[in-house]
Amino acid sequence: MHHPNLEKLKALKLFGMARALEDLNGLQDRGRLDFADQLALLIDREAADRANIALAARLKRAQLRQAACFENLDLKATRGLDKGLIRDLFTCRWITDHRHLIVTGATGTGKTWICCALGNQAARETAAQKSAEGVVDRLGGRRPERSPMRG
Repeated sequence: MHHPNLEKLKALKLFGMARALEDLNGLQDRGRLDFADQLALLIDREAADRANIALAARLKRAQLRQAACFENLDLKATRGLDKGLIRDLFTCRWITDHRHLIVTGATGTGKTWICCALGNQAARETAAQKSAEGVVDRLGGRRPERSPMRG
């Protein structure tokens, strides 16, 4: 089924909303959702799609050598890792505190892998932080600051 607003959403580059509308049109029990719930689904899908695109762009720009992430880090391995320190590093507080990080160790201990995992985590934390800042700005009634390039 073709909804007349699909083309308008696509022309406005609201592709997440367009996909969500197509999904909603396919639901048998769509009538159970009131207008506000349906609109919320459209907005949530658009926001999620934009966040995923931004994350993918950040990860691509980072050019990480390996697809490593904290969830795959084996803290039980006998590498002599300080579990508390590793968990603290993966909160990315060292970035918000504007501190540098140097990873040292013997050859083959996984320094590159840990650095790639930290880069991955930093990209994800940045996405979450920007999303939270946008919500706070909207709730506080402030408009997000515009960069000089965007006017």
